[in-house]
Amino acid sequence: MTFSPAVPFEDASHRSRISVGITTYAVLTGALIFAATDPIYPTLMRGPSEWVLTAPGLDAMRRLAWLAIYLGMIGAMVAMRARLAEALRGQIPFFLAMGYFVLSALWSDDPKGGIVGGVQAAFTMTFGILIGARLGSEGILKAFFVCGLLVVGFTAVFIVVFPQHAFGFRYNSGALRGVYVEKNHLALVMSYTVWASVFMALIRPRSWLLWGFAGLSLVFAVLAVSSIALLQILLIAACVVYAVLLRGMATRGSIALLAFLSGLAFLAIALPVVLGALGEDMTFNGRTTLWGFLWQAISERPFLGWGYRGFWNGPEAEQMRVVLGWPAHGAHNVWLQALLWGGLVGLVLWATQWAGVLRKAARAFATADDLRHVAMSVLVFMTLLWSLFETTQLQHFTHNSIVTGMVFALRNPRFR
Repeated sequence: MTFSPAVPFEDASHRSRISVGITTYAVLTGALIFAATDPIYPTLMRGPSEWVLTAPGLDAMRRLAWLAIYLGMIGAMVAMRARLAEALRGQIPFFLAMGYFVLSALWSDDPKGGIVGGVQAAFTMTFGILIGARLGSEGILKAFFVCGLLVVGFTAVFIVVFPQHAFGFRYNSGALRGVYVEKNHLALVMSYTVWASVFMALIRPRSWLLWGFAGLSLVFAVLAVSSIALLQILLIAACVVYAVLLRGMATRGSIALLAFLSGLAFLAIALPVVLGALGEDMTFNGRTTLWGFLWQAISERPFLGWGYRGFWNGPEAEQMRVVLGWPAHGAHNVWLQALLWGGLVGLVLWATQWAGVLRKAARAFATADDLRHVAMSVLVFMTLLWSLFETTQLQHFTHNSIVTGMVFALRNPRFR
């Protein structure tokens, strides 16, 4: 596969009509992703004090923020209207999958909410696909870098001015959460920021400021104490070593295999200690126990599932929460969530969409000489890893659905 450094979907016949450049789109997209990560505004409802889950007006405030985000997405889509059809090439499996999930809401225990939520999720991911195709690899790097700048900046302010909130002394037990309600939000954004900063620094030699910012983002990610985010950062490091140091070596495959096996052996020995240091256990904070309960629910409706947004509002889920001892409202695994909501039909459709993305990402990672395209492949791998432990990629009101759409943009045959 050959990559071209050309700007995505750019040709001479359209240049006179383009009023918004890639960098401008990247800055606006980075700001939009930041807004979609749920920063600041929930806290401002009660001042910079410890978070209270029962804060009055929380849902209304969040919906108001997302209304502004939707208006921003609609505005960007209007600006890109001449390229919508071209940008959506190769996305038939995505529309089949999301169409089925919306349809499945009809047999859920909340048909109206399921249909609305499914349409919102489909729209948000569609925006991600469109803006990802418009930005291309380098533009996506810039967008995540801008988002990271905003998060690091605001988090630094909170550390200095509102340390009680920033470190969550009663909620999250001292882990850094910065400008967010929950530490995992900060950790995930910081892992993406490390990714963007490292690859931008590699693309621009002697960019010491970029390396310094990558280091600061890494410090924030470590202080957030999230095993999944740290695993993503280890994945970034491994991919950088392979792509930069081992590329061109005849023995790189053997070295990579040996390193992979050694890593598995290390995890088998050290995982309990590492998770204990992070305040977690071998169940990944109850995830494996939750998955066991969900397999029972899946076995009751294996083919068509419980419907989009189904199961979680029913008596079965409430009984499960009592046994678990914590308020689980998602599968903490996108693939189990797809199977739970859509049955085997939904899982196959979702997996088909992902298969095309992974095939192109793996090919680019192995053969591309341009580090921008290698970086995009690594983003795919990171998003896939996150999908094994969280379900936010298949839900509305989450920045992860935007990021997932940006990853899905790789299915477009003209993506650069």
